[in-house]
Amino acid sequence: MDTTDIDGATKRIDNLADTLNRTNRVLVDCTKDIIQSNERASKIYKTQQWFLLGLTLVIAVATIAYCYITWLSVQAMNESNRIQNQLLSISKDDEKLTKYLLKDVIIKMEKEKKLEE
Repeated sequence: MDTTDIDGATKRIDNLADTLNRTNRVLVDCTKDIIQSNERASKIYKTQQWFLLGLTLVIAVATIAYCYITWLSVQAMNESNRIQNQLLSISKDDEKLTKYLLKDVIIKMEKEKKLEE
């Protein structure tokens, strides 16, 4: 083998090593960019997860409050119905009492009416 052949081979090997080094640096830079991008995306995703968790808790508390208010409303309606039934019962009893108390007056009025005829 000749020294020019060895020098040529050495140059080609040096050129190949330089190309590999440049390629390696580009790949390392790209990898660093991808890692940084993933870290940013991870932080954003984490923030979104916390936001969704908070939103879920707010919805759960609102649902519980709605159920409680509805339950109180139903209780109030039942109480209202009970009071109305009591008033109706008192009204019916009052009507019977009035008729009983006015019974003599009604009989007297009916007698007077018959006499007039």
